[in-house]
Amino acid sequence: YEITYGDWSSDVCSSDLQPGIGVVDTKADKRALINYTWGAMVGLNLELAKNHEVAFNYLNVATAEDEARRLQGQDSGAGTYPGESYLDQSILHWTERTLNSYQLKGTHVLEDLNHVGFDWVGSMATTTQDEPDHRIFQFIATPGDPNDPTDDFNLANGATKPSRPTRIWRELSEDNRFVRGDLKIPLPSYNEKDNLLKGGAFLSNSERSYNSRTIEARQTSFNHPFTWNGDPNSYLASTNLNYIQYYNFPGSYVYDGQQTIDGFYGMGEWAALNWLQLIGGARVERTDLS
Repeated sequence: YEITYGDWSSDVCSSDLQPGIGVVDTKADKRALINYTWGAMVGLNLELAKNHEVAFNYLNVATAEDEARRLQGQDSGAGTYPGESYLDQSILHWTERTLNSYQLKGTHVLEDLNHVGFDWVGSMATTTQDEPDHRIFQFIATPGDPNDPTDDFNLANGATKPSRPTRIWRELSEDNRFVRGDLKIPLPSYNEKDNLLKGGAFLSNSERSYNSRTIEARQTSFNHPFTWNGDPNSYLASTNLNYIQYYNFPGSYVYDGQQTIDGFYGMGEWAALNWLQLIGGARVERTDLS
């Protein structure tokens, strides 16, 4: 795994002055990132007989990213103003991706049939992406009298999306199946060049599913202790839940898709002369997406 830490005071989003506001979006950005990568691969080859071979390949890859980030500074979209208020945003985000692939293929040459050749391949693959409990806590801080802790005002709401403390769950998975075959038939030749006919077909099928659910935790009263202490850990404390309401907002998203592609082709190569070779063919392909 790899660990990367960042601590910068930089413009994460710089722009011209906003009309009527006069604020440039500048934020101090503190970010820690851990990357994990794991992989395995297996390859097997078997010679069944002379000119007859099959092979099997397996691949597994898993990656993950663990991110903790905090941004503090000015945001024109949230209506902050230097010296009076600022936007404070904390992010915890775990993303995990996996790939599993299986492939079986073969090559065959039939010597007794004028070296007719046939090769084929079949494969299955599954990919996933999982984002469990992506957490974003954002609020506008308006510091008051430094000698009076109760004079501060913190509002967990703003124009920048997501505008309220949010938790997101996302899942994406895709399955793919593929099969292909090619046939090559040598033809008699009356010169030094080879003539042949070739044809083949393939079929590919993919199925994808996506699910996303978002929960917003809205503050219902300024009597919430977070209003003056500005501590994100107090926002969902068990003693303060009577000041919170949960909403499935934005709404949940569910997506299922399927794609099927099939096709075939035929072609020929004819050496009319040693210095002249003609190649022609046709291909048909169809795609069905739902």
